[in-house]
Order: sequence, then structure tokens, then C-alpha cells
Amino acid sequence: MNEHDNLEFSNHATARCAARGIRQEEIIDAIQNHDRVINESDCKRIYQKVFTQNNNRLLLRVFVNRCKKPMLIITAYKTSKLDKYEY
Repeated sequence: MNEHDNLEFSNHATARCAARGIRQEEIIDAIQNHDRVINESDCKRIYQKVFTQNNNRLLLRVFVNRCKKPMLIITAYKTSKLDKYEY
């Protein structure tokens, strides 16, 4: 079983990703092929992946509660402020 087979999107994540133009496939890819994982607490992890979109380098940050079964995607967003996150 792949890690993404055990994922669920919260209502908040679904709404925010739709508003931000982030596809579920992008989120799953960031979780599977991340550049960095930050353990924010015992349960909360932030998966980060750098990518290029329209000739701009962006960072996708995906917040996941790993203590929930299935794991719960809390929210996600893209940012161009890579320096802020030490990239």
C-alpha cells in the first residue's frame, strides 16, 4: 500500500486547495516526492516540494495530521517566498 492510499482531505483542505488552484495530484506528489519534511509536532508534519510553474520557482507546503487514520490533509498552499523557508 502506498502512503497516499491512506489519505483523506479535510473539508478545509478541499475548499482551500480549490480556491488556490492546487490539484489533489500535486498534493499527493508533494507527499510522496517531497524535498523536505518538517515535524511540527508528534502528529503534524509539513511536506514541502519545490517546483517550477510559469518560469517561477514555487514551494508547495502540505500540512498533514499523521495521527488520524486515514492521515488527514489539513491544508496546502504555494508560495514564491523560498528564502523564508530556507531554499
